[in-house]
Amino acid sequence: MSDPVHDARGRLSEARFVHVEGVARMAAELAERHGVDPETARWCAFVHDLLKEEPTAWLREEAERRSVPSEFRQPDAILHASVMGAMARDELAAGEEAVQAITFHPTAHPDLGRLGQILFLADKLEEGRCYPSVETLRACASRGLVEGMAATLASITAYLESAGKKVHPLTQAALQAFQRRMATDR
Repeated sequence: MSDPVHDARGRLSEARFVHVEGVARMAAELAERHGVDPETARWCAFVHDLLKEEPTAWLREEAERRSVPSEFRQPDAILHASVMGAMARDELAAGEEAVQAITFHPTAHPDLGRLGQILFLADKLEEGRCYPSVETLRACASRGLVEGMAATLASITAYLESAGKKVHPLTQAALQAFQRRMATDR
């Protein structure tokens, strides 16, 4: 997994690769705007979904083998992120902030650093995403990472709750943390 663009192109379906390219473009733009290294953000974007289409059974085995904490294994939909975060740490010598960004891109985390915020926002708001509030959320993210996180997490939470779906505890905790930060920053 030396070249993330090559690895993503060879490993992912065309639709997933198009998503990853969109995330990479948006991550680089947000990084540039908010004082984070755009190449690091782009690298994280290209590896964030590298395992997304792998079989769940394999991901569970890898999570066990790599000692991924149990709270980062449920639901199965987030396994690709926690396993990829562990692989980035163990095999790609990724720094802690990149590992955190990759691991928590599906759920967010209350202590997410700026690189993690950028990856989370880019994943949820990239140009291929099309839902009623996406343009407003993109504008929030462009103005400020904390504002973008608070607004995007609130939107995701409201959508999941209205659809009768469970909100991940890390997402709930991140929403509360970023709303507090918004109130404090004013």
